[in-house]
Amino acid sequence: MIAVSLLDAVTRADQPQAVPARTVELAGQLIDASLAERRRIRQLEAEFAPAESSDAQAVMDIERSIHSLYSGWVAEGEQILLRVRRLISSGLEVRQAAEMEDAYASTLSRLKFTPEKTSRGMEQARRGEFTPAEDLRNELRARIRS
Repeated sequence: MIAVSLLDAVTRADQPQAVPARTVELAGQLIDASLAERRRIRQLEAEFAPAESSDAQAVMDIERSIHSLYSGWVAEGEQILLRVRRLISSGLEVRQAAEMEDAYASTLSRLKFTPEKTSRGMEQARRGEFTPAEDLRNELRARIRS
């Protein structure tokens, strides 16, 4: 993201304790743009994520593409957050920083489920190779009681 380098430049030009409001505003604008991009990715996913299809390769290609979009967003989001965290640690308040942190963490967690892992899990479920949630709850409760 080009604006991240601009934030770097204006932050370096300012003394940490004298960061002007325009720098904090730029950080907020970066967050706004990043969150808007994430919302757009989510819209694309809702619109194009395949339902059940007979073309498994087409489904996998679309899921990989969506996963890649989220991966790119996380990489850019991390760069924004690195800079925003520095501003916050200097005692400055950056709008929507907490929302950005939450979006970043949830998207990063989501990326742990690759399309390949999801596909394998769905296949195992179709074959009946799973443990129902009720059985897991009962087992955990039994362990707690003992």
